[in-house]
Amino acid sequence: MPEEAAVYPWTDLERGIARQATASHVVGSPETVRRGLQELLDATGADELMVTTNLHAHADRVRSYELLAELAADLRAPAPRPAVPDRRVQAAGRAASVAGAGS
Repeated sequence: MPEEAAVYPWTDLERGIARQATASHVVGSPETVRRGLQELLDATGADELMVTTNLHAHADRVRSYELLAELAADLRAPAPRPAVPDRRVQAAGRAASVAGAGS
């Protein structure tokens, strides 16, 4: 229950583990979440997100997803990154060309 979790006597170790486990979570007002998700998209180059909302009450979860759906329209996928050529393929192609040149 949320009430029990709120008064749980965390040890320093547990607090540290929880902090590390939630460091990448995006939590806050709709604007804070929009900004955090856009930063995540920009940093990773992802063109989609999979989102969960960890709220105890069903109505709160539904509202969270509604807010998320509203702000999702403002998110933009990052510009495509240029493909990085596989150097092994290039090296193999040059080797084949050189080997075939003297034949």
